[in-house]
Amino acid sequence: MNKIKLLFGTYNNEPMGSTNEQLETAYKNSYRPFLKLLYAYPKIKAALHYSGILLEWFYEKHPEILTLINEMVKRRQIELVGGPFYNPILSIIPNKDRISQIEYLTTYIRKHFGKRPRGCWIPEKIWEPTLSSNIKNSGMEFTFLDEELFKKAGIEKTKTNNVYITEDQGKHIHVFPINRELSEKFIDPERIIEILIKFSENDNSEVCTMMIDGGTPSAVDSLFKDGWFEKLFILLTEYSKKIQTINPGRYIRTLGSVKKIYFPCTANERYFRQNFSKYIESNNLYSKMMYMNTLASQVKRDKVRKKYAREEIMMSQCNTPYWHKESPGIYSNNFRKIAYKHLINAEKGTREKGIFKTSLSAIDFDFDGSDEYLYQGQYINAYIHKKGGELFELDYLLTSWNYLDTMSRYREPYHNKEHEDNGIDWYPRNAFQDHFLEENCTIDEFSTMKYKEMGSFIGTEYVLDDIDRERKTLNLECAGFVLVKKIKKKVKISKKYIFKKNSIQVDLKIKNLIDKHIDLNFASEINLSLHSIADIQVSRDGLDDLSLEIAQKNPQIDNVKEFTIHEVKKKVTISISGSMSFSLWKIPVNTLTKNLNRIESIYQGSCFVLNWPVSIDSAKEWSTSIIIKLEKK
Repeated sequence: MNKIKLLFGTYNNEPMGSTNEQLETAYKNSYRPFLKLLYAYPKIKAALHYSGILLEWFYEKHPEILTLINEMVKRRQIELVGGPFYNPILSIIPNKDRISQIEYLTTYIRKHFGKRPRGCWIPEKIWEPTLSSNIKNSGMEFTFLDEELFKKAGIEKTKTNNVYITEDQGKHIHVFPINRELSEKFIDPERIIEILIKFSENDNSEVCTMMIDGGTPSAVDSLFKDGWFEKLFILLTEYSKKIQTINPGRYIRTLGSVKKIYFPCTANERYFRQNFSKYIESNNLYSKMMYMNTLASQVKRDKVRKKYAREEIMMSQCNTPYWHKESPGIYSNNFRKIAYKHLINAEKGTREKGIFKTSLSAIDFDFDGSDEYLYQGQYINAYIHKKGGELFELDYLLTSWNYLDTMSRYREPYHNKEHEDNGIDWYPRNAFQDHFLEENCTIDEFSTMKYKEMGSFIGTEYVLDDIDRERKTLNLECAGFVLVKKIKKKVKISKKYIFKKNSIQVDLKIKNLIDKHIDLNFASEINLSLHSIADIQVSRDGLDDLSLEIAQKNPQIDNVKEFTIHEVKKKVTISISGSMSFSLWKIPVNTLTKNLNRIESIYQGSCFVLNWPVSIDSAKEWSTSIIIKLEKK
């Protein structure tokens, strides 16, 4: 009987922006008890990965745990596994960032533990072949992938308990196959021992890899309560003559020639990129990250500014807000805000004081084959999309906050009819969206998407009429129709954006293209991603204060010319005014989102709808202006 080698370990990550309370709970229930228990069994060797986010928090809040880890490193009980510092999906970030992320964590581990990691953890185990050369160029020698990927690469099931080599551009790394049954199903420790002993009877089995997600609180907490880890460690100690725990770095140094294989992209990698297609918010965040990389690469001579910008970009790349899986991910308002904060900080870092000038440019920002229009000012950024002629990003640079980091209510597989009654959005939650509504349309119908859109302008591409880069103005227009008594009436909307120091003015014109008078109900929708629903006060025309909570009970105010949103915590006021009075609807937007095994309501932002009755004679125009102004108190 052969002695089976067991590569046992855990990988541990927390999202950028996790609260101290969340981290303390995970530390108390998972991280600390595991390390203390492992320390008590010095013969159990383990490979442990901690993201840089987590290690930095340990260093600040619980340095004693780093001392414990250091002792186990020194006695060669554990081997620390490196990886990208801020836990990004490596395949979606630029090559230079892949290497920088890995090297950043390598430097941190070497500085605090006196030993350079030789292995690289791949976040979410999302793989594509070019990662081989990136990992090798970062000084790493091995990584881990799910055993299913080995089978797809042509390895027989009976031969997956071995180490293989893969290569890209002449750069090779060793790859350990992770046994899914042992790593994810948390079967009884006695059964684990039975499986390992059976592997030892197989001449094709040399090493079995068992890597557990140490950052899954509901699973790991229950394992400690049941004494699962201690039972496993006791049994591994008892069966040490048949099962040998190993450190991966030391093990690969004993290997000679190893079979080379090539892996396909993981299914997870394909699924991850589909998030950019399904969720426009995910694509916007990704596009912003890529655009900031372009701006950072253009910084010349000033190494300090460039280094700062690149570090902020790396912090924005934590994978959590880019997708939705078992946790809210992109639906988490806080995690998106943290990512945008770092991206806006990165942009501010690229600007040279005294030299930066405001600009209005046309760039294919979101990689859809058509230009978007980007205004970059001293105090605000404003991005305009041709689809709908809408404002889709509004950055207030003084607070590093994107007020259009909104989130639509998507139909998800876990939704039932009751959930869908909350409303499923069929367009993104942007600003200056042009609606034509039925005369008797109610707020409830509009907020739950049970209303009927009478116009053809939402999501329709507007065309460029004029762009004046000197005066910072942009003219867009779109010819379409409005249903009036079931008959299509041709109209044209002209929309002029005027960008100023800390405000945006939109001049709207609706032209009647038919030879008869028409009466319409026009509405401009403005969504804003605010700090929290409890932190907002809304005042009308500077006269009376209404909390948004009261506005929920009485969500319509008539005869409004200006209203102001007071964000108390950020000390920011946002005023929205019109050249003519309007009826105002105020609607909080909440998503019903799966978080592990429960559905929770998450506040995503507030929808403000400005309504006007419109009467236009033949070949005439109706016009109004809307101004959004942001100020720091």
